[in-house]
Amino acid sequence: MATEIGTATNHQNLVERLVQFLTANPDLVAAGQAYEKVFDNTIPASGTAIAVRQVTLRAPGLGGTDSIYMGIQSYGDTALDYYNLRLMGGTAFNPGAIPPGGDYWTAFANYSPRVQALLWNQPMPYWFFANGRRFWVVVKVSTIYESAGAGFILPPCPPSQFPYPLAVVGSYRGDVATRWSDVSDRHRGISSPLERSCYVRDPAGRWLGFTVASNSNNESDYNNRTLLPLGCGRYSSSGGESVVNQLRDSFGKFPLKALSLVTRETEGRRYLGDFDGAWYVPTLNSGAEDIITENGVDHVVFQTAWRSGNPWLFAIRAD
Repeated sequence: MATEIGTATNHQNLVERLVQFLTANPDLVAAGQAYEKVFDNTIPASGTAIAVRQVTLRAPGLGGTDSIYMGIQSYGDTALDYYNLRLMGGTAFNPGAIPPGGDYWTAFANYSPRVQALLWNQPMPYWFFANGRRFWVVVKVSTIYESAGAGFILPPCPPSQFPYPLAVVGSYRGDVATRWSDVSDRHRGISSPLERSCYVRDPAGRWLGFTVASNSNNESDYNNRTLLPLGCGRYSSSGGESVVNQLRDSFGKFPLKALSLVTRETEGRRYLGDFDGAWYVPTLNSGAEDIITENGVDHVVFQTAWRSGNPWLFAIRAD
């Protein structure tokens, strides 16, 4: 379990710092939870498209017996002024499946859709959080907070029933190249995904997309899945989100609410699990970069992109 706070000089430096953090952080190494770098390649720049860094990592889990494959990719375009970070994952990785000079995404077995954080080519404060089964990244771009993460969720059942509960979540859908200053409704964060920016691999091996609200560009079956608590109103005719919006601190205690992944399909409602180390937190009396201490453990509060009012805050445990 490890945390790193610093400032990257640009988006490529951020990727390098993230890879170094996950593979060599002393706390992760001491716990036997350091990630293994199994692939690292750079596609040269071409025209206005900048060089693309492609890294595949294998996380060992908490006990060193897992093989959790996750990808980190930087890309950008100088003419269009975007410099972004994509995350993806799969159950294995075969570098021999990459076409010459091509994108390594499809070299992941059972690969996920991609998600991303929107960055820039200037200095950026960052926060990294990780253990052997998942990592979280938050980056401050100007006054906007970008968030993303990948790794195993916390399912409510033993590994024999849910052997590979991998999730990827970001601030933006990964198949659209756009600039950090985008102010569309789809630009969100890890506690409030809207459009193709949050996916979990279910026990049947399907990649399911999750959202907290309806959107015309969501996948056709998004109505069957949501992320709680902000998505609670989608399954309640009484507007359940209004209850969440009224939560506040009581006597200095903040109600950290689990970010829970729920489906509603033909077999009934299913609870797949919670994000590991990340929570929804009420806005009243708290703000971005505040520290909340719960059970003796610090949690760092962040806002969702440029949104700072209710209900746009979440907290990540500082491992």
